[in-house]
Amino acid sequence: MVEGKVVRDGTPVKSQQDQPLNLSFNGTDAKGAAVVFPAAVDSDGNFSVKGTDGKGIPPGKYKLAVAVSGGGSDPAGIAKMAALNKDFAAANAKLEYEVTADSPQKIQVDVGKGTVTKQ
Repeated sequence: MVEGKVVRDGTPVKSQQDQPLNLSFNGTDAKGAAVVFPAAVDSDGNFSVKGTDGKGIPPGKYKLAVAVSGGGSDPAGIAKMAALNKDFAAANAKLEYEVTADSPQKIQVDVGKGTVTKQ
């Protein structure tokens, strides 16, 4: 299992009730098919990726993506969500992590610096 915290320059990025923060691990399986392992980020920036069977995700290299969902149909909420996701796009281009067979693995995903570090 991979768990940790999403931060911006060391400060936790907090999920909002109306705009949940999501983290996904995107990679390929042994057959070369695309796989995505999602994780919800809680109100303190914490997450855990349990995988499809609850035993973690397979070892391998993954691109990480942070995004906000929700916003409803309110134009201001939609604009806020779009601005946050645009802000995350630069970090997402850099976020990579190699999952090993060790469990649990604790990491910190910094969307301000575009880095992933082991804790």
